[in-house]
Amino acid sequence: MVNGTVLERDGAAYRVLTADGEVRAVLRGKVKRDTPHVVVGDRVRLDLEGEGGVMGIAGVEERTSLLARRVPEGRGNRPVVANVDQVLVVTASVDPAPIPQLIDRLLVVAEANELTAAVVINKTDLDPGTALAARMELAGYRVFRTSARSGEGLADLRAALAGRESVVTGPSGAGKSSLLNA
Repeated sequence: MVNGTVLERDGAAYRVLTADGEVRAVLRGKVKRDTPHVVVGDRVRLDLEGEGGVMGIAGVEERTSLLARRVPEGRGNRPVVANVDQVLVVTASVDPAPIPQLIDRLLVVAEANELTAAVVINKTDLDPGTALAARMELAGYRVFRTSARSGEGLADLRAALAGRESVVTGPSGAGKSSLLNA
């Protein structure tokens, strides 16, 4: 058996990080029937023998946390990511304009799942985001003001990510990928 962490799901296949690198894996047999929905962040056990370079997921370790969101019309929850200990909600200060209702909704999802949440206001080289930062701090959230372009605030953000399992979320264009690449 080999242990790994699910990095991505692509249809019926999963990209899993092991001590020896990344592998592709699929759910097989009993695990497919008896295992709850496998999500990014799940720690899995893999069969050593893989067919055509694809390994089999033989089991899923117990989760330490689960970020799930409600399915419309009250039909339960949909798991999104497992084994994280903080949620970072990224928004741009401008371009695109922040959407307070979306930020609030993402923070509520984190709180409902009993996960620590913080707000990252990106693109502060274009606008400092002072009013939004004040609103979020007043609500009790830690706020990071960053600029992927200028490097402002990246040291503090790196420190907040160090030693933690984090999920980064937010609207398109806010700079999530730019921040992670920086």
